Amino acid sequence: MEQATAAANAAVGRASGGLFMSLFGGVWAGYGADVRWGPPGWVFGGLVAVLLAAGCLWLRRHALPHAVATDGTAEAAMRRGFRRVNVVQWIAIFAVAQGLIALHRQAWVLPAVMATVGLHFLPLARLFRYPAHAWTGLALLAWSLAYPWLGGVAEPQSFCGPLGAGLILWAAAARVLWSQRGWLAGRH
Repeated sequence: MEQATAAANAAVGRASGGLFMSLFGGVWAGYGADVRWGPPGWVFGGLVAVLLAAGCLWLRRHALPHAVATDGTAEAAMRRGFRRVNVVQWIAIFAVAQGLIALHRQAWVLPAVMATVGLHFLPLARLFRYPAHAWTGLALLAWSLAYPWLGGVAEPQSFCGPLGAGLILWAAAARVLWSQRGWLAGRH
C-alpha cells in the first residue's frame, strides 16, 4: 500500500513537471519554428504542446485520487527550494541578458538563456529526486553550447536553437508519460 501511494505521489509530481516542460517546450519550439516558417510554426508548437500537456493532465488526474498528502514540512521545504531555484534562474537570465546587451552581444542572449534554463534543472533533479531532470538540463546546456556552431546555421540567432530546446523539453515531457505507463497499466 505504501509503495503504491509513493508511486501515485511520484506520478502526480512527474505529471506536473511534464506539464510545464510541454508548455515551455511549445514556446521554445514555436518561436524557433516561427523564425523559420512563420506563423505555422506557432501552430506546430501549440499543437504538440497541447497534446503533451493533455497527456500530463490526464496522468495527473488519474494519479491524484491514489496519492496521499505527505509530510507538510517536507513538502513545504520542497516548494521553497523550487521557488529559490526559479528565482535564481530568472535573476540570472535577466542579469546575463542585460550584460550581453551592454556588451553589444545581443545575438548571444538566446543561447545564454537556454544554458541558464538547462543549469536550473540540475538542482531540481536533486530536489525532486528525479535524475531525468539532470539529463534534461545537461541536454539543454550542451545544445546551447553546440548549436551556434553547427554547419550552415552557424549563428546564435538561428531558428534551430530554440527549436532544439523545445524538442528537448518535449522529449522530457514524453519521457514522463512513458515512464509512468507501468503505473497507469497497474491502475486500469
